[in-house]
Amino acid sequence: MWERFSNIPWVLRIACAATIVLGFFQLLAIIFPAISPNLNGVILTSLHLQIFMAAIHIALGWGIYARKKWSMLLLITLPFFQYGVLFLETSLPEIGELTTEITFSAIWIMFFIGYYFLSSAKVYFSAENLA
Repeated sequence: MWERFSNIPWVLRIACAATIVLGFFQLLAIIFPAISPNLNGVILTSLHLQIFMAAIHIALGWGIYARKKWSMLLLITLPFFQYGVLFLETSLPEIGELTTEITFSAIWIMFFIGYYFLSSAKVYFSAENLA
């Protein structure tokens, strides 16, 4: 298990570990609200949204670990899930905050698309490497 984890390219390894840990914290936060992760200072209070975000994060971490190609798309679109859930919890933010979140999401997308095509991440998810 650790050998396979250490073979993941370092940026994907960080994403894999971080999303799995975050997903489990979100599940624990259902029982212990004090440890609930937050986004922009907002803590999810809806049980359905907490479970949904925990499932997204754990699935993403597992997908990276298991070399599932769909996990790259999920990683690229992750900010949209997070902000979408945040908006469901609260409401649409003011235009300045929304612009900042869209800008961050665009930077995130460009970084991971570039990373995927310009690094060993593409090889990591390739069919020859799945054996």
